[in-house]
Amino acid sequence: MSMLLNKYCGDKTMSELLKKAGSKFSVSEVYGLFYGCLAAPELVMPSRYMTLILGGEGKEFKTKEEAEKIYGNLMSLWNLLSGWNPESEPCLFPDIEHPDNCDGIVKRLKDNYSLVEQFIKGLDVGNAEESDFSKDGLKALEDLSRTSVMVKKYAEVIKKEKADNDKDINEELKYTNQLEEILADCIARINLGLKDARMRVVEEMRMLSASPPLKNARIQRNAPCPCGSGKKYKKCCGLSH
Repeated sequence: MSMLLNKYCGDKTMSELLKKAGSKFSVSEVYGLFYGCLAAPELVMPSRYMTLILGGEGKEFKTKEEAEKIYGNLMSLWNLLSGWNPESEPCLFPDIEHPDNCDGIVKRLKDNYSLVEQFIKGLDVGNAEESDFSKDGLKALEDLSRTSVMVKKYAEVIKKEKADNDKDINEELKYTNQLEEILADCIARINLGLKDARMRVVEEMRMLSASPPLKNARIQRNAPCPCGSGKKYKKCCGLSH
């Protein structure tokens, strides 16, 4: 039975649903995990990411409606992010309100850092290997790691300075925006850097799903040879039988 909803509930409601479900994930972490899984070469099934977010397949809810609401909205968010085109569209970050003060900036920086952490986790879940990345994809991965460290350290600096309540924080906001833009660009480049690997895996799955001819099945002599040569069976593999 599909629990997919027609419309995603929005990030504010999702945050409330996650807390109600007892999840340790924030909305930012869900975004990060989904972006990583979607970028990775191998397909990640809903049961896998649901287990990570909700803490186990045996998660119990008080009512069926409660379960359908959280599962349905997580799947709807997945579908929303899967429609993102990194070649032409900006990376969507959660629509979370952060106050324009030191505490708000620190919370925003921490949210961005946790998003990156789960993005890397998502790549691992989808079995992304170093050999899967393009040259620029690897460079973007390095840039992402370096920038995320800067984000974490900058949050620590802002936290130490928050005692100065009258301080003009426009510069801090500007720098935070710049860091966020760099993170978004890195995620887009990594997604594009794994595109060939994703296509290769899809092609491999397609070939595996193709039913091979039965070994004991009798092949007509004038039928096309199952080896794919384009010749008749009697003038190809049939010569050795």
